This record gives sequence, structure tokens and C-alpha cells, in this order.
Amino acid sequence: MRKHCVGKLRLAVKRFLHCYSVLAKESLDNSISLFGMVPKYHSMAHYIADIDDFQARNQGDDVLLLNPACFDCSMNEDFVGAVAKQSRRIGYRCLLDNLFLAYKV
Repeated sequence: MRKHCVGKLRLAVKRFLHCYSVLAKESLDNSISLFGMVPKYHSMAHYIADIDDFQARNQGDDVLLLNPACFDCSMNEDFVGAVAKQSRRIGYRCLLDNLFLAYKV
């Protein structure tokens, strides 16, 4: 990533983490179990520290930073889990009938 993109990434990560924290606090204050502070939140916070270290060490415009996504080996567990749960709930013998019954279409 070029240096100007690194600055934009840092700002976007900082805003996202701030908004996520606000949502987590609001849901906690309302006794709703949403927006837990998952390990991904912590690892994403390290992006800011890594970017700060990179910017302190590299003042030239020709230096590139690897996109943090290239080190991310996580998957969207929510999506994968939801699909897996649906596939276990709906029988495959009469798929369309069971699908319509399950989702009341």
C-alpha cells in the first residue's frame, strides 16, 4: 500500500474500532448481548500500532506497506456458521417443501 493509502487505512480502522466500542457499550448498558469484544477487535487494534511504527520508521514516499489483510487468516464465522446450521436443520429429501416450511415462505 502506498503511504497515502496507509493514512486512510489508519483513520478507517480507528473510526471502526471507536464505533464498535460505542455500540458495545450501548448494548451492554441496555442489557443486550450484542457487539462482544472478540479477539478480532484486539488484533485489529494492532493495525494502528503497526501503521504508527511503519510511519515513524519510513519517511520516504516510495516505501510500501503490506496490506494487513494479507496476514489475516480468519473467515467470516458468522456466515459459515449460519450456513452450516441451516444445512443441518433442513432435510434434503424434500428440500423445497422443508425449505418453505422452515422459513414460512
